Amino acid sequence: MEFLGKTYNNKEIFYCHVRTEKNWYEHLPQNTHSWILFTIANKEDKDLLKESIKHFTNNISNPLFISCSGELNFDGEFLFDRAFISKIENGYEYPSHSTTMGYSNFSEGVEFVIKHVFDAQLVICLDFTVKGVKRNLTELTHVINDDWESSDNEFEEPEYD
Repeated sequence: MEFLGKTYNNKEIFYCHVRTEKNWYEHLPQNTHSWILFTIANKEDKDLLKESIKHFTNNISNPLFISCSGELNFDGEFLFDRAFISKIENGYEYPSHSTTMGYSNFSEGVEFVIKHVFDAQLVICLDFTVKGVKRNLTELTHVINDDWESSDNEFEEPEYD
């Protein structure tokens, strides 16, 4: 897990390329729900994303907010929701429930977690893509502020490394 920097409103942004970092899930926050998960996954990443979701539903520190982007933005949101609902239907009681959102506009998703989720100061960005988006995330971390706005495009891909 790599620290990308602090945002204008003091959120700490961390990045992890899931395909290259072994045991990435061991670095997830523990004993807190005051963190945000931002994911990016494309069609070829679906199996990896599905396999990874168990690390959030079995973790005592599920995120406060989950933002999914990339080609699997809404699929990712659905997969997280289904995993949490399944656990609840089987009697598991979460100390808090995660809110999930899917964004087909990459920079809009990043903007939302930086500017509009107020109850958490820690953002974990998990990159499931083959190409990686670290450079684009780092740039957005440093340019997004109160005046900055993402494009109005319904769909916007990230700039890949």
